Amino acid sequence: MRPHSLRFLLGVLSVALAAPFGCGESGGSGDGGPDADTDTDTDTDTDTDSDAELSAVDLLIVADDSSSMAQEQAILSNGLYGFAGALLNPLPTTELEAIDDLRIALVTSNMGFSSAGTNNDEFWPTGVPPECEGFGDDGEFQAIDVASIDIANDTLPCDESAAQCPPGWTCQDLDVDGVGTCHTGGSTTLGCPSQSEPWMETTPEDPDPNLAARIACLSVQGTDGCGFEQQLASAQTALVREDQSDFLRDHALLTVLVVSDEEDCSMEDGEGLFDEDEIQDQGAMEVNIACGRHPQYLYTPADFHEFFTSLKPEGAVFFAAIVGVPYGMQPGAAACEGFGDTIGDCLVQDEMDLVPEQIGGTWYFRPACTRSEDTTEVTRAYPGRRYVQLAYESFESMSYVYSICNADWSPAFEAIGTKIGQVLTQ
Repeated sequence: MRPHSLRFLLGVLSVALAAPFGCGESGGSGDGGPDADTDTDTDTDTDTDSDAELSAVDLLIVADDSSSMAQEQAILSNGLYGFAGALLNPLPTTELEAIDDLRIALVTSNMGFSSAGTNNDEFWPTGVPPECEGFGDDGEFQAIDVASIDIANDTLPCDESAAQCPPGWTCQDLDVDGVGTCHTGGSTTLGCPSQSEPWMETTPEDPDPNLAARIACLSVQGTDGCGFEQQLASAQTALVREDQSDFLRDHALLTVLVVSDEEDCSMEDGEGLFDEDEIQDQGAMEVNIACGRHPQYLYTPADFHEFFTSLKPEGAVFFAAIVGVPYGMQPGAAACEGFGDTIGDCLVQDEMDLVPEQIGGTWYFRPACTRSEDTTEVTRAYPGRRYVQLAYESFESMSYVYSICNADWSPAFEAIGTKIGQVLTQ
C-alpha cells in the first residue's frame, strides 16, 4: 500500500515551498516527494500559462555518478559538447533556427538512502556506506569538478564554419550536405572553463562562447556516488529546492535528461523497502534486486509526470533518457529506442524482463544490454522500465529513449535537439 496520497503530498510540498527548506531533524533541503504544488506565493519563476510562448530551453541533466559510469560519463561529455554546438549553430541538414537562450544545470543520482524528505539511515541493517549517508547530494546543482576533458577526434558533427568544434579545430571531410566532423592534428585535451553560478547559460544579451565546453566539463562528476540511485527523485528535488527556485523561466521549455545504466529507485517509503528480506539479509546478496521486486515502496513514473507538468504545462516539458534498453542488433532495439509514442512494445521485450541472475555470489537483474571493447565489457545496463513507462505512458511524443549501451550517442542528441527546435518554433 502506498503510504502517501497525492493530495497529501501536494499539501506537504505547498507548506515546504512557503517556508525555509528543511525537514526538522532529518536534515534534508527538500521534501523529496514528486507531487509538487507550485501555486504558492514564492518567487519561483515557473510557467502556469499554457499559452506562453516558448523561446528558450532550461535543461536539467541527471547524471549517474555511481561506480560503473566512468566510460559513460566520457561519452556523455563528448556528446554534450556536440549537442550544445548543434543547438547554438545548427547544421545545414536541419532547417531549425539557432537556440541562443539556453540554461543548463546538472544533478547526480545520489539522494543517499533518503525517501520523501526522510533520512532512512537508521533502517539500514548494517553500516551505511559513507557515500550513501543522509541525503546524498540532495538534488543540489553540481559544479565543474575537473580541470580538463578529452574530446574524441573526428566524431563531432560540424559545418564548414567549424563553429561546432573546439577552438582551433577544423571541420574535415564535408559530405554532399555540407556536414563533416571536427578534427585536430594536435591535443584532444580541452581545458575546463571556470564556473561562478549554480547553473550556466547563454542568452542573446549575454552570450557565453564557452558554453559547450562548460556543459561537457560539467558532466564529468566522478564515480564515487551512492549505488542506490534515485534519478527521478533527484530531478524533482532539484526543482523544488528554495536555493534553486530561480532556475525555471516562464518562456523556457523544461527538458529533463537522465543518463544512467541503472533503473530508477526513487523511494516513497524507504523504511518499508529496507524492512524487506533483500535488504535485511545482506548475506543473501540480493540488495541490487530489492527495488525491482518491491515497486510498492517507490513513487510511480506517473507521479513524476504529474510533478513535472505541475511546474510547466504539458507541452512545455520534454523528457529524455539514455538508459538501459536494448540496442544495435538486439531483437528488442527497434521497440525501445525512439520517441515515447513509438515505444509502446518496449516493456514486453525479453531484454526488458526483470530476470534475477547471480554473478560472483551477488544477485542482479539480467542486463537489458551490454557493450564490449576488445573483448572487455565496458557497459552493462539494467532494464530501465520506469523511464520507458514515463516516456510511453505519460510524455508520449514529448519524450525520447535511447540505449546507453550505444558507443555513439549523437543520434539521440540529434533527435532531442530537433524536437526541442520544433517545439520552440511551433
